[in-house]
Amino acid sequence: HNLILKKLDNLGIKGSAINWFRSYLEERRQLVEVKHAEGDKIYSVRSKPLPVKRGVPQGSVLGPMIFILFTNDMPQYLNGLCNTLMYADDTTLLSSENSTDQLAVKSFISLHTAYQYCHANDLVVNMSKTNQLAFGRKRDQVPALPDVDMKQKTKF
Repeated sequence: HNLILKKLDNLGIKGSAINWFRSYLEERRQLVEVKHAEGDKIYSVRSKPLPVKRGVPQGSVLGPMIFILFTNDMPQYLNGLCNTLMYADDTTLLSSENSTDQLAVKSFISLHTAYQYCHANDLVVNMSKTNQLAFGRKRDQVPALPDVDMKQKTKF
């Protein structure tokens, strides 16, 4: 949680407010519970509670807000390489160029820089939700990015 708290501090959240976030994030434990039915009886098995050392509590009200605050520096990290659209935990990188060759290079650098950002911030990219879309007259000539599916459409 140190990285989250450091970023909140960099945003000017200090004093009792940062202490409140610290108490919200630290000293949490979680477990897994599996329920199953046999006949008309329901049985439950629980794992041993383990400490949560990173991230935010799943399903929490504050989780999405903390994530947005945590990742709000991503556009600056990309430093004008592309336009960045962010909504909740979805991010879209938009690039445009006059030639497909320039677009391929710019897109590769933008995506690689976004991967670097995620790695530096202990974030995992869900590759099954990572897609490339091309628009325009020459969209069929745009080279595919390495390890990214080229799609005609996608969902947000």
